Amino acid sequence: MKSVDCKKEFAETIVTMKYLFEKIPKDACVSIILRHSYRYDISGADFGDRVPLTNTGKSLAVELGKLTNCRVAAFYASPLFRCVET
Repeated sequence: MKSVDCKKEFAETIVTMKYLFEKIPKDACVSIILRHSYRYDISGADFGDRVPLTNTGKSLAVELGKLTNCRVAAFYASPLFRCVET
């Protein structure tokens, strides 16, 4: 991950996700489309198909799971490792 204030960005992301999930009615059944959480940088000519999540990315993915307060019909994600890991 580039030089950013990870703690601040992490906190802002959690606040945004919580706000969005609170808008979903509790009895709703939703589908969620994910890309991926924070990952390590992809180097040079590498396609990055095996680049894992950072510890921050893993923590954020766990928080996403905790915030999901509705019935989830399906999660859709790319088959890339970091997307599945999220």
